[in-house]
Amino acid sequence: MSILALILLIGIPMAVMQILYRLYDPDGEKTLALAEKLPVLMGRKFLIQIITPLLFIVVFGLISVLLHIPIAVFYVVCGLAIGIINGMAVTLMYHGDKK
Repeated sequence: MSILALILLIGIPMAVMQILYRLYDPDGEKTLALAEKLPVLMGRKFLIQIITPLLFIVVFGLISVLLHIPIAVFYVVCGLAIGIINGMAVTLMYHGDKK
């Protein structure tokens, strides 16, 4: 698979999900409400931004291999999930720095 295909399959879905997340929660109120329910989100923002995508990729990768899911679908789903995770993490970091 070429680099261009990887950019199309991972990068574009990730960017689109981050944009949609910011449109869904422009002020960060929904994310901050979730962070109040789960205080670990605010305490370990950077760690969650790194570990959560890695865990998702490993677990979904194993599921993909076991269920013979096409690699293109794996890349797109990973891009979407990482876009959501990064959208939340950026929102938390932005609002955490404002306090």
